[in-house]
Amino acid sequence: MGAGCCKNRIAEQPNVKKILVKPKDSKTAQQNGHVSVKDDDDYIEKVVCHENDIGENEMKNFEIGDTKVLVIKQNGISAIGAKCSHYGAYLSMGALGDGRVRCPWHGACFNIKTGDIEDFPGQDSLPCYQVKISEAGQVVVRAKKSALKLYKRQPVKIGRDLLNQQTFVIIGGGPSGTICVENLRSNGFGGRIVFVCKENYLPYDRVKVSKAMDAEIDSILLRPQSFYDNYDIEVILGVAATGLNSETREISLSNGEKLKYDKVYIATGSSPSKLDVPGIDLKNIVTLRDIDESKYIIERINKDTHIVVLGVSFTGMEAAAFCVKKVAKVTVIGRDSIPFRHSFGAEIGGAILKFFKANKVEFEMKSGIKSCIGNEKGEIESVELIDGKILKCDLFILACGSYLNTEFLKESGININQNGSIDTDEYLQTNIENIYVGGDIANSPIYMTGKNENIGHYPLA
Repeated sequence: MGAGCCKNRIAEQPNVKKILVKPKDSKTAQQNGHVSVKDDDDYIEKVVCHENDIGENEMKNFEIGDTKVLVIKQNGISAIGAKCSHYGAYLSMGALGDGRVRCPWHGACFNIKTGDIEDFPGQDSLPCYQVKISEAGQVVVRAKKSALKLYKRQPVKIGRDLLNQQTFVIIGGGPSGTICVENLRSNGFGGRIVFVCKENYLPYDRVKVSKAMDAEIDSILLRPQSFYDNYDIEVILGVAATGLNSETREISLSNGEKLKYDKVYIATGSSPSKLDVPGIDLKNIVTLRDIDESKYIIERINKDTHIVVLGVSFTGMEAAAFCVKKVAKVTVIGRDSIPFRHSFGAEIGGAILKFFKANKVEFEMKSGIKSCIGNEKGEIESVELIDGKILKCDLFILACGSYLNTEFLKESGININQNGSIDTDEYLQTNIENIYVGGDIANSPIYMTGKNENIGHYPLA
């Protein structure tokens, strides 16, 4: 799903498979574990092991200088970067499949011969190193020194082709839109690319909004401004799409302007649902969707703060985990008796509940909110549960679901399902030619089932 129509990467310098070479001084190489490259100071070679030290379908980390590389034996021996390009987990702890390795943390997947990323999250591929097998069976890895300093590799840079007058507009600054603009350019589209983002920030790692509320924006950007400049991608920040006319091929923007397109990719995601109870408009009631909301929370918590979280979603539980040691009390309210029952089952959900309780998070399960009670300043001071129980509350975090951002398309001619999702074909094209959708809002064919599914999950964006 997501930018699936644009996801293919151009391979960079694939591994050389088993090549028989004889070092000039193999004895010295064995003793020092290092073969100098006299004619090119940009590269380094090292004997990392013997080919029999690795079994078929096995992978191991080896050091070259101060850097680890992942050596894999599967239909030959290959070597790629040792760390996942997403958050830096060691791939040696992950799962080796047929021609690819999957990260143990969040499931990003990489080709073992080229290092190319094949499944997300994460945007970058891995560096790929040349492998030689000596006549003595030594595994020699040859790497560019500059590649060893980085554990990730960006897409091939391709700029504008001024002879291409097409305009491709991407709406939505989440992971799906971000991957789409990158892959359009890196896969050879030379026309104009316009990237419309509702927030005032360049696209960032939204997962950190609830996991690490104190993260600075510059530290979580998916790409810096220089990246978009280098790839000739026009970025419009702080502007939302308010309408789309498929006949005139125009997009209406919240700043009053209209934007012409030849093709458009829409990945506007979802917005958090709000509660419809008395007092919901009081101050210090917040959803947790963007970095401004996480900043709002950080500015208002201290050791005396009582926080109530509504919802046992990932967002709600992550918010509770982040805040619990920084405030006086965190109480989570859930409708079910066990969190994540439908996702992971009662046993795992129960273990998670027990773990959170052991870390001082309190729970009011099989419950809900009847009303929010404020003080004379218009600030929330407590919440009333459906059973009449009153909880002190200085900050109320809503994590109780979301809705899809497709309302602005209702007059576009695009067929929109009752839940707000949009049906696509296998290329993410809608019922209207040259209009594509991805990410949360896409109801797209799933290979395993043959049916269209709407899956709001980061790796599928």
